Amino acid sequence: MTLQNCRAKFQSALSSLYASREIDYYFKILLAHFFDWEPTFLGLNPTYELEPGQFELLQNALEELKEERPIQQIVGWAFFRKIKLLVGPEVLIPRPETEELVAWILEDHNTLNTTKTIVDIGTGSGCIALSLCLENPNFEVTALDFSPKALHIARQNAETLKAKVTFVEQDIVSTPLPSSYDLMVSNPPYISQEEKNSLAKNVLAFEPHLALFAPAQDPLFFYKAILRQAQDFLNPKGSLYFEINPNYYDEMVTLIKSFSIFDMSMRKDIFGKKRLLRLQKL
Repeated sequence: MTLQNCRAKFQSALSSLYASREIDYYFKILLAHFFDWEPTFLGLNPTYELEPGQFELLQNALEELKEERPIQQIVGWAFFRKIKLLVGPEVLIPRPETEELVAWILEDHNTLNTTKTIVDIGTGSGCIALSLCLENPNFEVTALDFSPKALHIARQNAETLKAKVTFVEQDIVSTPLPSSYDLMVSNPPYISQEEKNSLAKNVLAFEPHLALFAPAQDPLFFYKAILRQAQDFLNPKGSLYFEINPNYYDEMVTLIKSFSIFDMSMRKDIFGKKRLLRLQKL
């Protein structure tokens, strides 16, 4: 089969699930991943005859895309800001909104000339912790997660990127933080059980539910735990950054006010949703 015929096969098989441009994008990602071909290879070599092994790799990937498995899991990596990360079913695929959270922290500390300690709570793939470590050398970063499988992936990413991040396996709901910090950041599980049916299959069927969903009876469960930790382990005048569920913004404001020790700022994400919070400890 020629390369252009294989592309046409992808378009036909996936047209009910994805836009045509998205299908082409996935196809080129697969060509780069499997064969190390540049995006221009397809245009320059449309009649290239795929070898049986090459076609089999693409066919297998096509079957996974038809099941709506995320392309990042098929190839095993995802981009986040300036870095390429190993990902898998054990961790969330990094989102653009989380890039905005990292950008806010870096923006707030772009003239920093002293060391600041920072803890990333629920690090997953390590996307937040690793980006902060690599983009601001004055950050001394610790990353926590209660999932040993997630930490395994995060540590692999740190090793590949040569990022000096300290990783700790810990459940912050039941265990005090290991130290005090100048900055805290978290993108905890925040999707309520009521919202589960609204999720796309590529999220619901393939991403880890432990990293997606808050406990059934309390969508703010993890925020409460982190705020309690911040009472004791966030240094005076320190900052706590959250990614939140916009559907529970008002409830978050009420919760934060109940602690009476934070000055709160909010930013909307690229979709205009109230997604990002910065809390300054008074």
